[in-house]
Amino acid sequence: MLAAKQDSRASTPQIPLIGRTILVSAVLTLAVIFWPELGTGLLTPPHSRAADQPARTGLFLSVPNPITPEVVTRIRTKIEDARTRQNQPLKKNSKIIFDFNPTNAPSGTPDPYPCLDLADYLSDLKNQFYTVAFVHHEVTQHTVLPVLACREIVMSDNAEIGDVLKDQQRPLSPRVRNAYEDIAGPEKRDLVRKMLDKDLGILKGKTGKGDIRYLGYKSGNREKVLERARAEGGFKEVTDVMPPGTSRYKARDARACGLCYEEFMNSRDRVIRANGLSPASLREDILQGQTLHPWLIEFSGAVTEARINSVRRKVDKAISKGGNFLILQLDCETGTDTQAARDFAEYLRKLKDDKGVYPVKTVAYIPPRRSLGAATFIALGCNEIIMAKDSDDDKETALGDFSYLKEEKPESYEMKRKALVGLAQEQWYSPLLVQATMDKDLVLLRVESKADPGYHVLVSEKEFNEDKRSKQPKWNPNHVVPFKHKGEFLRLDAKTALSEGIARKLVDDLDGLYRHYGIKRSEVRTASADVLDDIEQFFRYPLVRMLLVMLGIIGLILEMKMPGIGVPGVIAAVCFVLYFWSNSSLGHFTWLAILLFVLGLILICLEVFFLPGMAVFGISGIILVVSSLILVTLEKAPTTTKEWWSLGGQLSYFTAILIGGITVAFLIARYLPQIPYANRLVLTPPAERPEPAGGGKLAGETERRADLLGAIGEAATTLRPAGKARFGDQFLDVIAEGSYVSAGNRVQVIEIEGNRIVVKEV
Repeated sequence: MLAAKQDSRASTPQIPLIGRTILVSAVLTLAVIFWPELGTGLLTPPHSRAADQPARTGLFLSVPNPITPEVVTRIRTKIEDARTRQNQPLKKNSKIIFDFNPTNAPSGTPDPYPCLDLADYLSDLKNQFYTVAFVHHEVTQHTVLPVLACREIVMSDNAEIGDVLKDQQRPLSPRVRNAYEDIAGPEKRDLVRKMLDKDLGILKGKTGKGDIRYLGYKSGNREKVLERARAEGGFKEVTDVMPPGTSRYKARDARACGLCYEEFMNSRDRVIRANGLSPASLREDILQGQTLHPWLIEFSGAVTEARINSVRRKVDKAISKGGNFLILQLDCETGTDTQAARDFAEYLRKLKDDKGVYPVKTVAYIPPRRSLGAATFIALGCNEIIMAKDSDDDKETALGDFSYLKEEKPESYEMKRKALVGLAQEQWYSPLLVQATMDKDLVLLRVESKADPGYHVLVSEKEFNEDKRSKQPKWNPNHVVPFKHKGEFLRLDAKTALSEGIARKLVDDLDGLYRHYGIKRSEVRTASADVLDDIEQFFRYPLVRMLLVMLGIIGLILEMKMPGIGVPGVIAAVCFVLYFWSNSSLGHFTWLAILLFVLGLILICLEVFFLPGMAVFGISGIILVVSSLILVTLEKAPTTTKEWWSLGGQLSYFTAILIGGITVAFLIARYLPQIPYANRLVLTPPAERPEPAGGGKLAGETERRADLLGAIGEAATTLRPAGKARFGDQFLDVIAEGSYVSAGNRVQVIEIEGNRIVVKEV
């Protein structure tokens, strides 16, 4: 026996050691090269992927419930669009993931024929792409059919699939029944039959060749089925995996029967990452299968906080009326408020419907010949960017024009650049590409991946040089193309933005955008400005703003000079309230400006009524009032020379208004009592009130008081400007010329008009 074994070994040809080494090396090399194409995608655990391998672009689509012919057409259109798109089209074996529970609710379609059409289409796709069905709730009735048509099924731990005949009154037609059996194939035919017949049980065992096989049986014929399987294929190691009595597979049952991937995945993001795709793939179907309700929102002019707040109100209005597909037409100027644009981009990124459940899709549309600066942040904050094609003239449609920041301080500029790069990373755009729009020293190269020939990415020159020096370089040094040179800023024109994955598509106009998304112009509603926006804009016109400030100052001074009237005070209050309200959305200093304004008024009142002669209070109050009027109009703190000059101009403007208002107020106070009819606005002091007609007492007092002209007396009370003065033994009601005379000071009568006695301090 031993000799026989020795002879047997001797007769077996021996492969030399060096030959075995070469053979093993060749096999390992082929496995490394072809594994991405030969692997089964999800069968490779996510953590086994090299961390430095770039994520792939795929497609993530929601399958609405129920499945209708329109749904099938929409899915076909989206896939065909992805296959033919200019930027990173779907290649052979690209991943397409279908979410069959997009609203995280049960799905089931009673009509088999749309499901059959979709299943046929998905079956054809299996020859070109790697299709994955994601089930994370109940999937019943004929929605099961397209799920089975995918190459692989991924389930969450609480998912269920089956119960095809749920609520069905009629038996399946031969065509539909055959479709289920054909799509299952010989290996899983009995597993699928159980979804149609709850009385079927499932046995799991191994054939004589070691293959796993599943057998269906009905109560009473289990042993007969098992005996036949043993006789035909050596069936052994038998276990019952699904008993009769149910036609649904829970997630653990589906895994035990090999219907789904062995690892449960409970979120879209988990499925995306397990497939090695970029989360940007979720942009393909952010609406999760909802019907489109498109709204157009125009954003024109300078990018200021006031304008952003106005646009934000339009967005909120659109969402409150059911809008879930918002098109932001960014017809913006190059500048100016970068921080406000960044905050608005963050708001757009997290936008949800009015119930806070489903996301709202946002599309930034950049019209022809429009180069965006600060609005680049807003565009990147949207889910997709559509750009107009470049026109024949020299002005291009572009993103990333930050020339307006050339005078920015280095620290502020670096902060804005980091904010832009961070936003790009959050939105799964190339951070290097976006950084290059603000970093002239950055050098970019387009390189080819060694692990995946034909796959090219952008890297910095520094990163490429470090990779060349590493032991296992990722990039092929023989396939390097310069993309951006040192000393220049990258300009993302329409063609560059499209080729590098920033722009989704180039169109001629808005109608082209509508056609791209399959919507009609008549379906698009426009969010117009509301009444508050119009009123606010009116009160911010330069002339109206000047009138508000001047009327407010005049009313304030008249109220102090002629107390008791009330009308000037009310006018002043209304004017200043309107002024601060209309400018409150411009910048970040509104509350500070209001507090300074109130403090300034308090100091002025202290100077006039309580501490006259202490000029420090009056001057400080005036400075605070003027400062508050300027501060509320500032969009941000001045940093550049141009902004400081602008602040100086504002200061001169409001100083001129203040001087003009004071002058007009004193003229009115001086001459208003002498103007017929207008003098009725001035309240007559009690001593001046005439007696009833015919009274001789009034005439006698007038004659006696006429003798007082030029007389010198003493202020018995403080004259503000009205009060009492003593002339000898008489105490008379008088009005001081000017605004204030302290009690005890000497006064002289300078004018007597009826019962009105005017004095001045001497």
